Amino acid sequence: MIKISEILDVINETDKVISQSTREEIHLKDILHRQILVFVLNDNNELFVQQRSGTKDAYPKYFEGSLSGHLSSKENYLQCAIRELKEELSIDVTKPLPGGIISREYPPYPVKLFSLRIHTAEENVIATCFILKEYTGPINIDKSEVLSGKFVKLTEIKEELKEGKKLFTPLFIEAFHKFAKEIRLE
Repeated sequence: MIKISEILDVINETDKVISQSTREEIHLKDILHRQILVFVLNDNNELFVQQRSGTKDAYPKYFEGSLSGHLSSKENYLQCAIRELKEELSIDVTKPLPGGIISREYPPYPVKLFSLRIHTAEENVIATCFILKEYTGPINIDKSEVLSGKFVKLTEIKEELKEGKKLFTPLFIEAFHKFAKEIRLE
């Protein structure tokens, strides 16, 4: 069986596309590329936290926000967020969401929060973070991508990060701290 490699955009420090390469080469050579992170919050203001699959090439079995993903070549950040919501959690934001308040636009889309630059031993990305608020619909995780997931109070996540007992991805740690500061999480 021939494995088709995912093609991603290679970017510069200003997030301008300069070329394309395979996901494997980008990770092997520590090349800067794009990624998204989406926070899905329910109507109790709890964040869906997932544990990544053990087969992930970066940070297997680590915990993270609701989902993250690499942008395919020629895809923009919002398109990737919409695609990943559907692929990993079976949330289709192109259809009306039960109880979901996302934005004043229709169809409802995740709202951009901020962008971050993350460079670790396993990732070299500019990531844009999105939020999907007051989601009350079903979540059906893709078992090939996600081991488990549940909604957790924001204050509990803050404590878990402080205690350091769970392994969280570096992107999630940075994004959660920035998000907590913006909402003045006590």
